[in-house]
Amino acid sequence: MAENENDIENGASYEVLPPDFFIQEKIGTSAQRLIGADQLKIAEKCMQALKPTIINALNVMLHDISTLARVRPRGVAPQIWRKAHEIRGMAGSANRKLLGRFGDLICNYLNDADENFRPNAALITDLSVAANIAMSETADNDTELATLFEECRVAVEVQKTREGRGGEIL
Repeated sequence: MAENENDIENGASYEVLPPDFFIQEKIGTSAQRLIGADQLKIAEKCMQALKPTIINALNVMLHDISTLARVRPRGVAPQIWRKAHEIRGMAGSANRKLLGRFGDLICNYLNDADENFRPNAALITDLSVAANIAMSETADNDTELATLFEECRVAVEVQKTREGRGGEIL
């Protein structure tokens, strides 16, 4: 096994060790004992205080996605994917599960697209409008929005098939 950086230049071999999950479990167990009910209450208050800021940022990103879909500049697919990925992540912090699922649909549509791919503007716009509707606090319990999500999911797969990129979820 190489002892220092100079060994790399001399072609010394290295031994790769598997991760030690025992240590990870011990650290995780220790951390559980550190986080009590009071800390969770503080964290919840912080999240509630940040919620309007998060909601505002989500609205801006959804607007950006629909604008990018219409304008479709060069390299638009990765730009839209990054914004949808952010939406997917931030939706959980704002307690908007269905919104996160719509962000996931946009990511799914663009996952295997390269930077020169020009996404279907109508589909992206429809998904961003549906995602905007899913911003409401009651969206996660709305059966009509659940149906809309399923219809959008099918639309994504149909469009991917039309584009020769194969539908996986149908």
